[in-house]
Amino acid sequence: MPYLLLFLTNLYKCNLAVDHAAKDQIREFMHNTGKTTMIKKFNLHIAQSELDNLKERIRKVRWPDEIENSNWQFGTSLSYLKELSIYWEQNFD
Repeated sequence: MPYLLLFLTNLYKCNLAVDHAAKDQIREFMHNTGKTTMIKKFNLHIAQSELDNLKERIRKVRWPDEIENSNWQFGTSLSYLKELSIYWEQNFD
């Protein structure tokens, strides 16, 4: 639940073209989070142009060199992050 709340808080604050009804739903969800643990379905509309822009930025990431044999010692594994980026760009909906 904390990750969902953090995600929704950041989504609410960011400059994506989230319509007013969706912002109201997010605000209501964040307000009610402390009162119930029930999962409620809600729809969120983000303009396709915003999603296309996000996918374009993911595609254009300039990756640093990977530190050999570092595992996760210096942060996220580069190969894992690349896989995750591909998933977000091509499969996540």
